[in-house]
Amino acid sequence: MPQVNRDEQWAINQFRPLLDEIDLSKIPSSPNQVIVRLSKHEHLRKKGLADCVLIIRRRIFKSTVNGYYTFSYRIAGEQPIFFLCIFLNEQLFVSDSPALLIKRRQTLIHEFTHCIAALLLMEQPNRSRSLIEHLTHDIVTHSKLNIRNHFQSLLVQFGNGPIPMASLLGIYPDEHFRLNNANFQGSFSTLYKYLILNFEIFEKYFTLEFREQFKEYINNGDVDKAYTIFNLVSSALVSREYISADFVKMRIREQLLSHYYMEAIKESL
Repeated sequence: MPQVNRDEQWAINQFRPLLDEIDLSKIPSSPNQVIVRLSKHEHLRKKGLADCVLIIRRRIFKSTVNGYYTFSYRIAGEQPIFFLCIFLNEQLFVSDSPALLIKRRQTLIHEFTHCIAALLLMEQPNRSRSLIEHLTHDIVTHSKLNIRNHFQSLLVQFGNGPIPMASLLGIYPDEHFRLNNANFQGSFSTLYKYLILNFEIFEKYFTLEFREQFKEYINNGDVDKAYTIFNLVSSALVSREYISADFVKMRIREQLLSHYYMEAIKESL
């Protein structure tokens, strides 16, 4: 069997179906949580993840942290059932303002990326006998590192030091998400960005019609009209997918624009 490249796109193919099941608007109904059972997905059952459950729950926090995740397990018969629980700060739900809708989704995907890292350790038949001890130790260690990051946030509040990218767009380096021995060759930081906005989501709004128009404008040298199309798509992503305008601009600049520009001019090269 050929070696599978376990990169960002591989992870999206495996785990986005779980993310798509999570409807944050449904969480307010009792019991104030959404449960996602991995056993419903055949491809995840084949990875030995049928005994894993993902829970998304609202909670009143004593701090201003937007969210966090935990790992726990219970024994049913002789078999453990593993729970990954994402907690979202109740303050993210005080209204449905555009700013809170964006922050709510960004927080969910950040914690979901953490959960992917944990699930990669739970795969069978490579699941370690010391999995429970391993996960408990690693998640606690990562929580302590995140607490240290709060110091930098406080410095920013007092005007010291540059505003970290994480504070603006929720972007952290790979090591923030990665757990030891996770079988993943990609970058978790990049995976987080792709889960929020990749080509698949972008092309929901940058339709074939728009792409043809963009190609025509670029080849005719009409840059202003080409920009207008990207601007329309960006506005739709902000209002319908709840992605911050700054995040959309970043993704366009670092990957999307160059890809579609090269597609538009390839026949002229």
